[in-house]
Amino acid sequence: MVKKTRKYNLKSRITSALRRIWRFHPVRSQCYKDALHQKRSRSKDDVYKCGKCDFLGTRGEFDLDHRNPVICPQAGFVNWDTYIDRLFCDPSNLWLLCKVCHVEKTNDEKEIRKLRHKNVDIIRDSVREYIQGKKEVFEDEED
Repeated sequence: MVKKTRKYNLKSRITSALRRIWRFHPVRSQCYKDALHQKRSRSKDDVYKCGKCDFLGTRGEFDLDHRNPVICPQAGFVNWDTYIDRLFCDPSNLWLLCKVCHVEKTNDEKEIRKLRHKNVDIIRDSVREYIQGKKEVFEDEED
């Protein structure tokens, strides 16, 4: 049996490393403090509030989310400077969402990305048809 070698994806490795670094960024802990609804004697019992639906729960029931996505759904990946600036943003761009709201927001962003990819494919096909038509016209003029 031949073992398949995986393609080395540098972009994926870099984004994963940056996300790991971001997990320890001081802005994250500040956002959790800002979303704290009720302090309890044990920190794991602290009550947090969802920024969208006002659900109350413990820290494990929430995800910290960028209000403006790190990778814009409409434009896609632009460059590393933009990615880093959006990832390591100020606290006003972060909010705490319950798991349900976070999944809804993420799915909405995925749908926008799908539409963008679909539109890119349509434009690409249109350009190919246009270029092919120009080639045919040019070839006819030569004859």
